Amino acid sequence: MIVKYVSGVNGKMFTLNKGYDLAIKECNPHTSTWTYESVSQQFGEKITSFGKEILEMDIRLKFRGTLDGISENLNQFFEECETDVINMVQGSLWFDGEYIRGWFIERESVASQEFYGWEQQLTFIAPYPFYIREEKRSFLPAGKDTEENTGTGLDYDYDYSYDYAAGAEGAKLWSIDHFASSEFQMIIYGPCENPKVNINGHPYEVFTSLETGEYLTIDSRSNTVIKHRVNGTDQNIYDLRGKKQTVFDKIPPGDLNIVWTAAFRFDLILYLERGEPTWNLS
Repeated sequence: MIVKYVSGVNGKMFTLNKGYDLAIKECNPHTSTWTYESVSQQFGEKITSFGKEILEMDIRLKFRGTLDGISENLNQFFEECETDVINMVQGSLWFDGEYIRGWFIERESVASQEFYGWEQQLTFIAPYPFYIREEKRSFLPAGKDTEENTGTGLDYDYDYSYDYAAGAEGAKLWSIDHFASSEFQMIIYGPCENPKVNINGHPYEVFTSLETGEYLTIDSRSNTVIKHRVNGTDQNIYDLRGKKQTVFDKIPPGDLNIVWTAAFRFDLILYLERGEPTWNLS
């Protein structure tokens, strides 16, 4: 398992467990707790709901090397973490292809008694205590092949494991290997008029027009619908969303029957959530 921290403000990446100069000594992400509410009964209690509290994770790091190298790594890691806290921008703690977002809020540094260097005990907090794996699929308009669409639209900081291209029929099946419904982001590219995508019969529709070079994003995590114009400005078009059935409904797992007119391209990014990272002992 590769463990990385990516700062939220500057995007600087620190690999925490594959090097000599900076390495994890202790970390256990495979802990998960559900809280619950209940009402008393004659015998025992009745559970009425489950929830989760903010996650606090303890991590102990080793800083080794020359004195100059140790000082540089300690300073850089501190400054990036501190910048995220000051700007209220969450960083991402990655375990292989899954990440959890939050901040390093506490640290204690001591000279190591085991090796030449320093140890640092840190606390990472995640307000939303779920690890996320992103799955993306691109659905192309009629008459377009993969090569014509590669590289258009948005660029992402991380490559996705799967980036399939759909055909031109306007009806596709996508199987999602997960156990729960997922938050998502849908990105629709112009030109198109009143774009609508049906997923298992549920419409995701926005009543607007997009010119060539424009695109809109539906983000279920932030409950936003934003139109990104050619001139570089953004427009909040929340009120133009389909209201009979919400455009923010989570995407279910299993087989997704996706139907659209094939007159426009759209990307669908699913955020598959787990209470702990996927086990990978090999």
